[in-house]
Amino acid sequence: MRKKLIPWIPAIFCACLCLITLIAGIVGEWLTGTSDTGMIAFLCFLPVCFIHVGGILQDLRNENQELRSKIEKLLESR
Repeated sequence: MRKKLIPWIPAIFCACLCLITLIAGIVGEWLTGTSDTGMIAFLCFLPVCFIHVGGILQDLRNENQELRSKIEKLLESR
């Protein structure tokens, strides 16, 4: 189950970040009258989305290199 969920973590995080920004924007506009209340949180946490995706891509690259080395060993043993 964990391996199936890991690729979706960045998307889930981005969705939660957008939801927080949307709610903060609506509540902030209702309370203060300004519409950019939630934008600060969105811009501060946006790089975390890219870090999550980068981690998954790094894992995929490592797995790809491992599989290539196994294929090379199999071809050499023939």
